[in-house]
Amino acid sequence: MPDPEKLSPPQFDRFREFIYRQSGIRMDATKTTLVSNRIRRRLRAGEFPDFDAYYRHLVSPQGVAEIEQFLDAITTNETHFFRTPAHFEWFKGEFLSQLVLDCRRGQRPPGLRVWSAACSTGEEPYSLAICDAENSLKMKDWQISVVGTDISEAALKEARLAVYRQRSLEQVTPVQLRRYFDAQSDGQSWVVRPQVKALVEKR
Repeated sequence: MPDPEKLSPPQFDRFREFIYRQSGIRMDATKTTLVSNRIRRRLRAGEFPDFDAYYRHLVSPQGVAEIEQFLDAITTNETHFFRTPAHFEWFKGEFLSQLVLDCRRGQRPPGLRVWSAACSTGEEPYSLAICDAENSLKMKDWQISVVGTDISEAALKEARLAVYRQRSLEQVTPVQLRRYFDAQSDGQSWVVRPQVKALVEKR
């Protein structure tokens, strides 16, 4: 079965509206090629002849079970620990230092709750938890939690396992790797240690 061509503008608009209704994610018109390529995978998996046939299935009562697979295909992106390092340097440095100072001045309670939206397979919330752990002496007795949410149950399942290969850990320093991860028997993957996992809720 030959693959269909790229989504036409009317087709892209229909899928874009469907994605927004289901997930709240807005897809820019510049993403037409990306969305077309990812939908094409679902066409091949379900042996749908074209984009229109697949869309009709998605919005039908029979398509309910396919919606999660569709959203997984559209929204799952590659991620890794400490992606955009400057953001995490600011978080664990300037930001947390100011919170600690405000607490000592009596301007805020000793607690922190961080939301990692679209957390995918968990690299971002665990990165935030490591930042918190690195400030544990300054934040002793604080109530700390990082909440990771994602529309993909498959991604959250991986986040709960918290096992990662080298590709996800390229920005993790050797010191962080020793302190916050345990090597697995295969010699090619590492699991987040319990004290870090305990700081993260995956929903």
